[in-house]
Amino acid sequence: MENPHRHHFRKAIRLDPSTLANNMMSNGQAINDIFNFHSNLIVIKDLSESCHALLKSIGKIVGHASRAAIFIWSEQTRQLIPYATKNFRDTPGFLLSRSALEDALSRKQGILLSADVKATQAGRSRVILPVCHNHDIIALVHIEIDNPSETFAMHELESTQALLQRASPILEAMLLRKELDSWLFGITDTLMSTLEAKDTYTRGHSERVSGYAMAIADEMKLNKDVKRLLLMSALCHALGKIGIPDSILKKASM
Repeated sequence: MENPHRHHFRKAIRLDPSTLANNMMSNGQAINDIFNFHSNLIVIKDLSESCHALLKSIGKIVGHASRAAIFIWSEQTRQLIPYATKNFRDTPGFLLSRSALEDALSRKQGILLSADVKATQAGRSRVILPVCHNHDIIALVHIEIDNPSETFAMHELESTQALLQRASPILEAMLLRKELDSWLFGITDTLMSTLEAKDTYTRGHSERVSGYAMAIADEMKLNKDVKRLLLMSALCHALGKIGIPDSILKKASM
């Protein structure tokens, strides 16, 4: 977090995300760039990869940016979770302002912090932009410029916000998929516990099968989607035992 005695700011400007995104619509080249960046995001199915690709695109829009980060908002824990970072320069780490992040989160608006060059030559310009979908916060994007003599151009902020607006449905869908996957594996774990309580002789069998399946999948270099299906199949392959009477399942061998 920032030390207020070391870094001074000339002003903090709030930015309306809808206004920023709409102002970009008159720039034909920017619209074409946003379309291309968005097209690259559509084909990615992994949330982490999507976030890194989004930050890479932001680096192309804000050419003199030093670094950027994405914070995912968790409604369940009521916390901002650092999810992806990108360094565009070989420079020091992030200078984060908790109050600025909280302000952007509560107001659902961006905030621009411009360094006061007269106060310190070490000041940084920073901006926090929201990623919203259906008026709900999904994430915040934090971007920094180290050079105190440079700042964010308005057309860069407009294009960045427009890209975040286009990317928001993609990120929301991936977050929902991740949440559903978590629930699904939780349900599967409960079913496995129920099965093992019914047939203690084969306790740990499904976990061992899933371990073998993942080892083979790694050796075959299968993608994440296929590995997810294999893992779920391996864990669930013996669920049919739940419906088998104990008189058959636990019958002594001849």
